[in-house]
Amino acid sequence: MFYGFVKSQWEAGKVSVGLPAVGFRGKPSLHGAGFKVSSAIAFLSDKEKAEIVELAKKDARGKCEA
Repeated sequence: MFYGFVKSQWEAGKVSVGLPAVGFRGKPSLHGAGFKVSSAIAFLSDKEKAEIVELAKKDARGKCEA
């Protein structure tokens, strides 16, 4: 329910994904611009959050290779 909204907001640049540095075991973090986006992120399941993180990783790899 919230995944589609958060994904569209990520594509619009309103969700940032903080990835831990290589070698550290920290969890990635998701931050939304505004109350509505931040609230929707809070209701995502761990699996849905992981899918958003994977999108961000693919996007970052694509920008590094270009």
